[in-house]
Amino acid sequence: MKSIKLLLSFIVPIMLISIFNACSKEQNIRQPNTSKSTDSKTTLDLIAFKTSLHQKSTGNMDLDSAIWHIEGLLNLDNANNTHSFINLIQIKDSIVLVPENGVLTSDQIFQAYSRFQEKLDSILIMNPLIHGDIADVHRTISAFKDNTETLILDASLGEDEILTNYQPFGTTDNWLWHDQLGKCSGGWTGLDARIMLQNRFNNPVGGTPVGYFTDVVMNTAYPYESQFADPNNPNGHGHMIFTGGSWSPCTCIPYNEMNYYLSTFDFIKADKQPTGKSFSSMTVVTDLIPGGSGGPGFYYYKLYYGIFHNGSNPE
Repeated sequence: MKSIKLLLSFIVPIMLISIFNACSKEQNIRQPNTSKSTDSKTTLDLIAFKTSLHQKSTGNMDLDSAIWHIEGLLNLDNANNTHSFINLIQIKDSIVLVPENGVLTSDQIFQAYSRFQEKLDSILIMNPLIHGDIADVHRTISAFKDNTETLILDASLGEDEILTNYQPFGTTDNWLWHDQLGKCSGGWTGLDARIMLQNRFNNPVGGTPVGYFTDVVMNTAYPYESQFADPNNPNGHGHMIFTGGSWSPCTCIPYNEMNYYLSTFDFIKADKQPTGKSFSSMTVVTDLIPGGSGGPGFYYYKLYYGIFHNGSNPE
């Protein structure tokens, strides 16, 4: 009996310690990220609102809720805040509605949203280089006692500031695409868009380390490869590498499109990089789709990689 008591006196404290530790561990369990779950719920709510909006089945909504949903959907569909913007422009629009006891009907909600979306589209569709920054929808109460409410759209839009590892082209860097014909405005013969892009690609802003390469290989990157498809190309042809060059008149590549190709080059370079080798240099090549000399032209890239060795020949 005495041995049993001693055994129990030894076991019970251990059990209590184990229970205490288990409780402590439960207290240390990381709580779920409520911010992410809230973001997801908001997005799903706005997507559901969009569906019912186009079906004109939102039902009646109180004014503040309607404004929140209209503003949220305009931002979800149009505003991309991952961009850095330059040349910001401000637009403003308004619509007068008559709510019934502070409530808007399904038709009124659709009318307000459609008007504001059309206002944004009048700029965004006509100017593919412009993107939405943010949209703010608010209301003002009429000074007259007629129960009207004015919904006001304030929105900012702008042109992308493309940030790359290469010196960006300025607003006067509009170059003809081939044959060293110079700038679109004339002059600078002996240069063209191909040469200017090639010079930028081979001379990143941060410079290149001193050293040399062995075991060099060459890979090619063509614009029509599926991984290089991109609907955001300003020229509308949908590729990360220039396509659609005409010979007469010679196609002009504007500065913003030149900067777009700078922004896609690191992706292309990494995609073609062999394992264990580093990028050395590249050449931009002019080619054309078979169909005679009048066929549409394009660029493709010859990319050179090798095993890099630090330092230089001491001699």
